[in-house]
Amino acid sequence: MGHSFEQDWKLTSLLHGLILLYLLLPTSAFSQYQFDVWNTENGLPQNSVLSILQTRDGYLWFTTLDGLVRYNGAQFTVFNKANTKGIKSNRFRCLYEDTDGTLWIGTEDGGVMRYRGGQFKTYGTEDGLPNNLVLLIRRTQDGDLLVLTATALARLRGERFEIISTDMGSFDISPGITGPSGATWYRLGGELRRVKDGKTTTYRVPDNSPGLYRLTNPYEDREGRLWIGTFEFGALWMLKDGAMTRYGMQDGLPSAMIINFYEDHEGTMWFCSSGGLTRFKDGQFMLFIHLPHTQWHTYLRIIAFRAANNITISVQ
Repeated sequence: MGHSFEQDWKLTSLLHGLILLYLLLPTSAFSQYQFDVWNTENGLPQNSVLSILQTRDGYLWFTTLDGLVRYNGAQFTVFNKANTKGIKSNRFRCLYEDTDGTLWIGTEDGGVMRYRGGQFKTYGTEDGLPNNLVLLIRRTQDGDLLVLTATALARLRGERFEIISTDMGSFDISPGITGPSGATWYRLGGELRRVKDGKTTTYRVPDNSPGLYRLTNPYEDREGRLWIGTFEFGALWMLKDGAMTRYGMQDGLPSAMIINFYEDHEGTMWFCSSGGLTRFKDGQFMLFIHLPHTQWHTYLRIIAFRAANNITISVQ
């Protein structure tokens, strides 16, 4: 685009949709950037992009509240209930690629959909799903496909779902996350559980965080560090070798809620927040993209890495 970083960001921070950020020289100064913006003007059906996933065949998939989008590097294809058999809702929320390449898509009001072999199939409450609002989908190491809905956790058995738990205040409702170490992590408030090789270890986040009991989902990186966000502005926890470390604004974090984590191909950690995009590399935090206070109704939500130097960011 040829503009400076400040010029480009002032432009894109006013837009909702997707930003493709090219890190032209990843280790250079902030001026070495180029931005492409994707929104309704160039193919998206709606500008609220809630999830981004690159599947193993190379496609980028986006969920919006007016259709499911696939991007092949040149053009967008929109799937919705008007043009695609098997789709019963246009309000898409979350994505999960299964071990066999099947794509699972959660919706806001239409249950969960399976995309396999070019065909969509919808599973809803009529198929045993406890609620048609789907929050998260994952497959366990035991082979169970888990779906967390607004009211219960369920698993798929054949072509029907069965409820695992409706207790929203217990660990039973958590589908957990499995990290690179092979450990599965569960959280409830400030309590964390690590399960690996049949052994359960419990950790607790120290009780001096105002956002303690509203933790976002944790994230385990390839070094075995567990990153834990809170709704406390400018706070981030990290668990490593049983020790809990709290990072704050004095360490370079923005005064904002950390709501999303991602590790890139080189092992660099990236954190999305209402304050912008923060990088953690070589033990140091650096605010990579800054959202000024006047733009805090806007926030960076999801990031995905298409290649070593391309980042896709959802701006809302």
